[in-house]
Amino acid sequence: MGVLLGEVVDEVFLREGVFVVVDQGIDSRTPSPWDHDPDNEVWFQAAENGAVISSDHDNQDVQVRLELWDGMPAEMDAWDRCWTGDIFFSSGKVAVDEYYGRKAKRIVLDLGCVSMRWAVRAYMKQLRPVVALDSVRRRYGLEAYLIQFWPSTSVSGD
Repeated sequence: MGVLLGEVVDEVFLREGVFVVVDQGIDSRTPSPWDHDPDNEVWFQAAENGAVISSDHDNQDVQVRLELWDGMPAEMDAWDRCWTGDIFFSSGKVAVDEYYGRKAKRIVLDLGCVSMRWAVRAYMKQLRPVVALDSVRRRYGLEAYLIQFWPSTSVSGD
């Protein structure tokens, strides 16, 4: 079982129910999650240098915890959704961001290695039921996300 090496918690607004986890060292010529259209049938879409995450609910602020582990963490059952796979990151500095628009300030998790493929496990949990007022106001406290990273046993590089 892995040991937790670092973590950050950030909040992101889900305009049209979508946000990204993205490498902070990319530029317009580098492949990124923004190269992929959101697919409402797939809640977690891995891409080079990040992922597109889709929710069943839009117009909400969600809390996202990013964790760095030295090996595979124990699986957790108390979450509604889980995705496991691997993602290549160019700079190894990752953060959450809006898919439509950009956050002014991002809290970055430094994975500590550049140009490396990382094993990733993502979780989503709905924290409370949707209520009538949610359709006319910005939602808070509806969902939470946890995304864990550890060195992949796959071949490094792209």
